[in-house]
Amino acid sequence: RLNLRRRGSGQSNAAPSPSRSASGSSASSSPSKTAAESQTPRPVVKHHYMKTLEEFVMNPGSPTKAEAVEILLGKAIPKKFLSDLVVWAVSFACDRDFKAHRLVAELLVEMRRSKRNPVMQANDMVLGFEMAVKRLPELQKDCPSAHSVLKLIICHCHEAGCWPKDELEEMSDEFVALLGLKGADAAAETA
Repeated sequence: RLNLRRRGSGQSNAAPSPSRSASGSSASSSPSKTAAESQTPRPVVKHHYMKTLEEFVMNPGSPTKAEAVEILLGKAIPKKFLSDLVVWAVSFACDRDFKAHRLVAELLVEMRRSKRNPVMQANDMVLGFEMAVKRLPELQKDCPSAHSVLKLIICHCHEAGCWPKDELEEMSDEFVALLGLKGADAAAETA
């Protein structure tokens, strides 16, 4: 459940729910939550996300991964932009060093696998990586190593169990090829 707040008011749009399911969503949904989510413009979402991502990567430990996820949950991130978070993270990582690539990958894992309240679901993450794969030629114009950066982040998230292993059939061939599973898994399954 996203903890939505109106800009400038400091008040939550919905009353806090003491009962949460294991997935982090509240037992009831609020109509005002949907209205607030749909009103948050994409540039505002991107600005808040990129500031949090940069703070996490440039000052490791402040905030921690869990704190960064809590910060993101405190922002109004509409569901329609969750996949964009992955694309923005990959683009951000392409401009940084190897240590930053790993930190971005770890934060994405935490955003998906947070025990308290994940920022995104598996389908949001997979869709975001599919979007990043489609943008790869554009990313490689600015960052020739974008392919290896994207592969590192995707493989890290895959190994961390961010989406079910059996969802590979629904993914594009380019996405599966980046994981390096096309030939190896098919051979292992037939053996």
